[in-house]
This record gives sequence, C-alpha cells and structure tokens, in this order.
Amino acid sequence: MEKRAYCVRSSANRLAGAMLLGGSDAGYWIRWLAVSSASRGRGIGTALVKSALKAFPPRSSVYVDTFVDDTLDGRAARRLYERSGFTPLSVVFDGGVERLRYCRETPSDREEVCDSLSPSGL
Repeated sequence: MEKRAYCVRSSANRLAGAMLLGGSDAGYWIRWLAVSSASRGRGIGTALVKSALKAFPPRSSVYVDTFVDDTLDGRAARRLYERSGFTPLSVVFDGGVERLRYCRETPSDREEVCDSLSPSGL
C-alpha cells in the first residue's frame, strides 16, 4: 500500500484533524492520528479511524501505537481505538518511549464506514 495522508478542515478552514497510514500485507498501520484540541468531541477521530479501516484490504490486521495506560493525556486516544474495535496487544518501546500497541482486523463485509471526513457541525 502506498502511504496516505488524510486531513480534516473545519468550516473556518482550520486544520481539525489529520492521519497518516501505511503498511503492507504483513500488517497495516495508522502511523499517526491527531485532532486539534478545539475540534475534539465532534467525531473527527472516529471518522478518521473509520476511513483508515475502509482504506485497508478486508481481513487485514491494522495496528496503532498510542499512549500507555498511565498517561492521562492519552486517555481519549485509548478510548477512541477501543470504541473502534481495537484491542491492546502489548507494551512496546519506540525510540525509548513506552507505547501501547493495539490491533484490529478490518471488516470482511466492508461494514458501513463513513465516506465523508467532515462530520456535521464543523
């Protein structure tokens, strides 16, 4: 898979969220996902994750590394991935930083995922 980047802009043309994807048949990755603090709680992170799952082939393993449990700032990210069907696999070290690795299989039936990255009300 070629690397992909997604951006979500607000109605004021400000960057509201963004995501980088990559990987291969051995495993696909949400490499980075962020939502601006002013845009949180509006479904942007969920829309980005759903778009990622739609971008990867059916029945593929999708991985993401995020904040470990004792990182308060990472609570929202962990909730987002868990609500999206990801399960924690293990703690890994990336560049000396402790991260929590999650995994999820993409849907085999191509369950409905949003086609639009612009949730209403932005």
